[in-house]
Amino acid sequence: MSLAVFAILAGAVLVGPFVLEMFGISFAAFRVGGGLVVTLTGLDMLPRRDPLPEEDAAAALSAADQLIVPVAMPLIAGPGTIITAMTMTARASSVGSPPWMVVVAVAVVAAVVWVVLLLSGVLHQRVGVRGEAIVVRFMGLVLVAIGAQLVLAGIADFFGATGARGAG
Repeated sequence: MSLAVFAILAGAVLVGPFVLEMFGISFAAFRVGGGLVVTLTGLDMLPRRDPLPEEDAAAALSAADQLIVPVAMPLIAGPGTIITAMTMTARASSVGSPPWMVVVAVAVVAAVVWVVLLLSGVLHQRVGVRGEAIVVRFMGLVLVAIGAQLVLAGIADFFGATGARGAG
């Protein structure tokens, strides 16, 4: 999982700005779109779901996978993180720093993710099924808030950039 996080974020750092420019997408629009995706993911995590019957439990994802995937992917290598990595790259290049410095920071983050995920099994054993449901619903609420913040920041960036152009 941490290698996937590194690959996604390093790709965003190195290729993302060119892709956005190629399609004529502003950072503000990308931030709004990413915020909507994060919000929808969080909303999907909020409803209460009945536990699976015992015979279906073996066929379903393990409880640890159900806990880790919704938490890890949207929060670590999701749209919000990708736009943050791309913004860091743009800011670093504006002060003369090379993009590889941001890639090194992404590698450090991926290593920390690996350690945290390695220790997550112990946490899952301690919280149990009921605790897992609470964590998933709480993280859904956090994702909704993060998504709303991304949307609002993207809208503010858009109108700030539009207002600056109109004033000049």
